[in-house]
Amino acid sequence: MKLTTTLVAALTLLFFYGCKKDAPDPNPTSFSDKIILNNPQTLPDSVVLTWSVLNDPNFAYYRVFRRDDPSGAWTNISYDINAAALTRFVDQAVPYLPYVAYQVVATLSSGPSVVSNVVTYLRPEITIVDVSPFDVQFETTSRQLYFFEKTGRIAIYNVENKQMLKSVNTGSTIGYADFGTYNGVKELYVPRNDGWIFIYNAQTLEKIDQVNVGLASSSVVFSNNLLYVSCAAWINRPLKVYSRATKSKVAESGDFELTRIKKIPNTNTELIEISTNISPTDQDYYNFDANGNF
Repeated sequence: MKLTTTLVAALTLLFFYGCKKDAPDPNPTSFSDKIILNNPQTLPDSVVLTWSVLNDPNFAYYRVFRRDDPSGAWTNISYDINAAALTRFVDQAVPYLPYVAYQVVATLSSGPSVVSNVVTYLRPEITIVDVSPFDVQFETTSRQLYFFEKTGRIAIYNVENKQMLKSVNTGSTIGYADFGTYNGVKELYVPRNDGWIFIYNAQTLEKIDQVNVGLASSSVVFSNNLLYVSCAAWINRPLKVYSRATKSKVAESGDFELTRIKKIPNTNTELIEISTNISPTDQDYYNFDANGNF
């Protein structure tokens, strides 16, 4: 009985909250020819908007619009609010951006619409970085983000001072890279579509070595001074293993070409592979010993 009572009470509160979001303001301001949109009230995960009542007999409905660029287009984010007294709307999908603007538009059954003033929600602490990555990796020791773009650009961003530190154009279409430490140097291993794995100093992005795979490659994992590379060999053992020291091939296995591979944390070398160019998508598990043998 106690559990049932608690459940009913909780459901009652939820129902009350859900209705309260669009409840009429008990003391609304009313105008016959304009809408005044108040400054937004911000909650941890949403924005609450309130505005004045449009006291017009031709009122049909309100709509709430949002844009995330001062010169961008407005997007309708609400349903049709059909009662003139309902002057509250909660935006529960606020874009994570430094600038968000809102406007309320009332449609009339005759004549032009009535448009409110524009209010903004500004968060200058959010930083926009001029990149278009297909992959982003966080290096925990240096607290740096590495952005990888299909154009071949790699950029390093420091999350502490919010600055772009370095960038390099690899001159090739690149795939999913990995980090490793070899001879005391933190390295970045970048697969390419021209048959090479380029090796960069992870701090300076200076190219220090390269490995000839001979085929386009999509993903690489570094483990035990070995490079595990998914390449374009179709079903001819496309998962190749190369020695970082000698840059020679030491083993090969695999089912499908040009896949995405990731090492399972805290393992010697256990890999999970996801196919990227077959349907249905295939997932494989591989276990290698310290010498790269499947």
